[in-house]
Amino acid sequence: MKMYFDKNEYNSPWFFKNSQKWDKIFYDREFKVVKKDAIIIHQGSIVNDIYFVKEGRIRFSILSEDGEEKTIFIMDKGNIFGDVAAANSSLSSMKVTAVTDCVLYMIESQQFFERIYKDNELLSIWISNMTSTVEYLINHIKDITFLDTFKLVAEYLLKLRIHYGIQTPRGIKLDIHFTHQEMADLIGSSRVTVSKIMTFLKKENMIDRIDGYFYITDLKKLEKFIDSD
Repeated sequence: MKMYFDKNEYNSPWFFKNSQKWDKIFYDREFKVVKKDAIIIHQGSIVNDIYFVKEGRIRFSILSEDGEEKTIFIMDKGNIFGDVAAANSSLSSMKVTAVTDCVLYMIESQQFFERIYKDNELLSIWISNMTSTVEYLINHIKDITFLDTFKLVAEYLLKLRIHYGIQTPRGIKLDIHFTHQEMADLIGSSRVTVSKIMTFLKKENMIDRIDGYFYITDLKKLEKFIDSD
């Protein structure tokens, strides 16, 4: 059984495992458009469907008894969710919200598992998907534990180039739109703090923002900043 695994898949601050193979499961499903900020799955709810993110980004968060919300990770397009809770017949441990307008495909959990268990390729993709999720979370926990906020933002900008970086005369363009609030939610900080860090990095000529896109203008300097004491 071939395992579809790439160590770089969990190096992005957004969980990234874009597999077109999921089309083999969702090929006969109709899509629906979910608007930005819409709640897709409530924490503690029963999960009866598996979702495939065709377009957009999804946020997974945990709510405390006092109503405080913490972002656990953000999922990019090309991924599925709802499968873990459905496989364990457990309630959803997280709240799932659309970060952007999204295009989602859905399939009943029973039919999802019937299809992957009949196809070794799909089964290996699903196992690799769960493995990558664990690896991603380990790396994310390590980053937020050992890096200060300035270096954490710099590190995540650096990691975004793995999947979204395009070399241009102006530097490495991060070909993805994201907000300071998204970054703040991910690292457990505030939008104001992230904005200050971005301003600092730009002032130090490590990054720039042109036409709504971030550019890494000095890769070596950014890497040196992250490694500095």
